[in-house]
Amino acid sequence: MKRIYKILCFLLIPIIIFNIKPIVPQSVYKRPVSGIYKTIKRSYKKTNNSLRLMSYNILSDSIIYGGSPAVLRENEVYELLNAVSPDILALQEVSDGWFDIFKQYTELSFINTNYSVKKPTTLTLYNHRNLILVKSGSQAYKNTYNPKLRRIDWGIFVDKRSKLGFITVNTHLSVIKENEFETLKQAEELVYFCKELENAYSLPIFILGDFNSFNRNNSKNTKCDVYEYISLYCENVKNLAETQTNGPNSNVNTLSLDHIFIKGDCRVLNYNVLSQDELSRLSDHYPIFADIILKE
Repeated sequence: MKRIYKILCFLLIPIIIFNIKPIVPQSVYKRPVSGIYKTIKRSYKKTNNSLRLMSYNILSDSIIYGGSPAVLRENEVYELLNAVSPDILALQEVSDGWFDIFKQYTELSFINTNYSVKKPTTLTLYNHRNLILVKSGSQAYKNTYNPKLRRIDWGIFVDKRSKLGFITVNTHLSVIKENEFETLKQAEELVYFCKELENAYSLPIFILGDFNSFNRNNSKNTKCDVYEYISLYCENVKNLAETQTNGPNSNVNTLSLDHIFIKGDCRVLNYNVLSQDELSRLSDHYPIFADIILKE
């Protein structure tokens, strides 16, 4: 019996460490902020009339998902967001720890505030200084084992600067290798939902998130039915961008699971993947963002 207790203690200790917020003073466990964020701010300036859309799988703070406590990454994530300064921020794998942190982040507002987190979920924020939120909603996919994580978050906005409207959709699809049928069904549901929004409001739609799918043209070994299916309805912003960057590390060849899709007539100024080495300790995904000009 004592042996069983020892084994249980051995298993529980790392779970407690990684899931309970540290109680020691923050100055003790927060690492110094890297100077890379000042470089990012200088390198990726946006024009005053453009709309900046950012998608980021922020990695849950649960050891089950491979993440470290959100509080250990809080300062650097703040610096990253302040450097990029997105108008729309589509997050995935937002856990309780991250949710509490972003409630205190005054630069951006939630489009939905009436659901509890408990398990990692999608979360969309917007720049209230530049945008007016007209309507929003959140719903789980019908085909999912995890209704918190596998969701569609959406919002309808008016840009205060151009007075033009647009729609954003934030999502996180299931992992293809675990259940390809489920993931494709979610993609079908996503496209159907976006078509309904398009017919109802006649506005450009931007679909951001972690699609757990590569472009088939870039991968010989991964089935990409989901990406191909979505691409039949809309276009990848990356393919429309006038300029593209991949951070300073041009040799980064990791295929992206994260995409920004567009449906509607807009001008895509640039598409960017922040692949700085320093960012790899924040999440197992790189942040992506694009600058868009809405057209009348």
